[in-house]
Amino acid sequence: MRRILVSIVLLFAGVGSVNASVLYEFEWGGAFGINANWSFATADILSATTTVSGVDLLTANTDWLDGIISSVTIQDPFGPVPQIITNQQGGLANFADFGFSAVAPFDHFGTYTSLGGSVLKISRSGVPVPEPDILALFSVGMLLAGFASRRQRR
Repeated sequence: MRRILVSIVLLFAGVGSVNASVLYEFEWGGAFGINANWSFATADILSATTTVSGVDLLTANTDWLDGIISSVTIQDPFGPVPQIITNQQGGLANFADFGFSAVAPFDHFGTYTSLGGSVLKISRSGVPVPEPDILALFSVGMLLAGFASRRQRR
């Protein structure tokens, strides 16, 4: 019986750690064939100004004046004029895209294209959280299997 209870506790303890996340992907094709792209994941859609450091970026590529992307800032994502600022180390300049006002705010999953041609994709990633009724059925099945195996041993 103790083994069954431990199994059920472990089953429910693991449920809280199963989370879906939000993936932000950015692509910029600037003038003169200069390109930049980056991506990162968060627990939820960003509602406040957020800076993500270079070590937390999933991808970070640029050929803008030989720079390396050091951080990304999304300013006022729920506001009327959200801005995306890509900061560089080693290059001659940082670059910012202020052209998202036509498609603002960044408050839902989707693809946002700025007036300058930058594309921001916000999508759901990760493992979906199981439904409570499925967990209940699984738990009842585990209990019945435990009782059946205990009965066979006697």
